[in-house]
Amino acid sequence: MRGRAALARVSMLCLLGVFLFPGLPASAADRDDELAVETRIKAAFIRHFCTYIDWPDSAFAEPGSPIVLGVAGSDAMVEALREVVANRTAHGRPMEVREMEADDPLGELHLLFIADSMQASIPALAAVAAEQSVLVVTESADGLETGSAINFTVEDDRVKFDIGLARIRHADLEISAQLLTVARNVRQETVP
Repeated sequence: MRGRAALARVSMLCLLGVFLFPGLPASAADRDDELAVETRIKAAFIRHFCTYIDWPDSAFAEPGSPIVLGVAGSDAMVEALREVVANRTAHGRPMEVREMEADDPLGELHLLFIADSMQASIPALAAVAAEQSVLVVTESADGLETGSAINFTVEDDRVKFDIGLARIRHADLEISAQLLTVARNVRQETVP
């Protein structure tokens, strides 16, 4: 029964993304509004990713330690994530958002979102993250190829995501089958 409820929540989130992200706008102001909506949708997905990913116990300093979400390259995502995770938990843990620079240590992170503006930093950050059980989420055209475990894309004016299953496993993370079923693509190839 719990699996059906979880699948229903993910399905509703996907439907919400369909309705909140309509056709492309005609003006620059409309484009800014669209980007704000797109960012909020991605933030909502990230919050839900935290409920469908399991980190090893060794990834947390204490049993009550928070799930720490890092954001590199997007002030808008920092704010959107702070809004969507406020007073929320995943796996009984609170969630905390931190703004990251490319050279910041990833030691306490559990998830790292790398904005498209930092595309060149993805390979280096992803390599470090994978060794520390950090889930890397990107929004780059070649995010999975450059080291991401989950990559956002916009297709038919809708926010979707692809999953690199080998990268998730390489980072010693476990992913729920429910999340796999709502991904646009799940890639199985091995990590180089």
